[in-house]
Amino acid sequence: MSEQLQVEFVIFPKKKLFGLGVDTSYSTSAEDCPALWKQLEAALNLADFSEEYRESYGVSLMGQDPNRFNYYACVETLPAQATGDYETVEIPEGHYARCQARGLKKLGEVFTALYQSSLVSENSDYQVDMKKPCFELY
Repeated sequence: MSEQLQVEFVIFPKKKLFGLGVDTSYSTSAEDCPALWKQLEAALNLADFSEEYRESYGVSLMGQDPNRFNYYACVETLPAQATGDYETVEIPEGHYARCQARGLKKLGEVFTALYQSSLVSENSDYQVDMKKPCFELY
């Protein structure tokens, strides 16, 4: 990244979310994840997703394969007109690194910079726990 990544560590409360998921890889996530958001918007039957849901979550859960992960497009509550089946995803309360991406196209760069940062290295007070969800808050 050309600019310095600004990171703060926060305690984030437990969240129970509802959404749709996809098994994806680092090489296909740039196509898979946006397509999943479009599916969620259609399933929720909302005319204007961004107005109705001011906070939505993109949640990544790592599996056994280090090159693949499950990605979920989620909201905290489902509207009455929602159709289909939704998966439940929980974000546990805990310490999380918070930083800001300037646009969706920068999201990959932000994740790379964060995971390669000395702030979350072996010599830091903070360590990455790959068993916990990683999430974006929109």
